[in-house]
Amino acid sequence: MLEILALCMLGAFLLFWSANRKAYEIAKRNCVLICQRSNVELLDDTVALSKLKVCRQTNGRLALQRVYAFDYATLQHSRKTGYIMMTHATVDYVRIEPEA
Repeated sequence: MLEILALCMLGAFLLFWSANRKAYEIAKRNCVLICQRSNVELLDDTVALSKLKVCRQTNGRLALQRVYAFDYATLQHSRKTGYIMMTHATVDYVRIEPEA
């Protein structure tokens, strides 16, 4: 019985890890595109998970919502932080100050 519980926990962890990895890749790809379109440079070529919470979708189902932070530089070389919010693998919101 204990072995079955351990296998179920391992399976749940692997599913969680896989979903997080997929969301990270989508967030990173979108950050690269957003920075290119906004004429800014994505610094360190990375995004970092800054918040993870359970939220309720409009249809009533529970979902994981992730917020990733990323640093970018403007043409004036000022360093700023942008954010991308995702539910599952869908981008919900992006906050970046475009180059003026």
